Amino acid sequence: MKLLKEEVLSAAAELNVSVSELTDQEATSIRNVASQKFTRDHRATWLWESLIDSVSIQNTNAWRWIGEYVDSRQVIMFFNEFDDKSVLEFENGADIVPVLEETFHFEFYLTNREADYMICFNHHDFLITAGTAMQWLETRLQVTHN
Repeated sequence: MKLLKEEVLSAAAELNVSVSELTDQEATSIRNVASQKFTRDHRATWLWESLIDSVSIQNTNAWRWIGEYVDSRQVIMFFNEFDDKSVLEFENGADIVPVLEETFHFEFYLTNREADYMICFNHHDFLITAGTAMQWLETRLQVTHN
């Protein structure tokens, strides 16, 4: 079975997008900090199931909105550990949506090095935000529904 990182790196290479894999130590640190900040149980199988505080919407195409929030900032992408323990860093957040357009559907999480936020798109087609990304999604949903 192809690792999710290979899927992302392959799509990134096709699009000439700068993505790098973090070291195991950096990956563990990012996962731990994000999990401790945003979840009740950082050992949960699916982190999104144990988020302390979040805003979400079920929409098959909501993952396409992510670029609005991450913009051109560096972004960390990781996956459920049972799927792939790799952690990837996009130099430019604007590249995430085009890369995802070239991959098969999979569950992923996004954050930054400071773990100010967590964004997840899960296998139930929910876009889920925590931390500073919550306000962005709340605002987007209000504008969309008004």
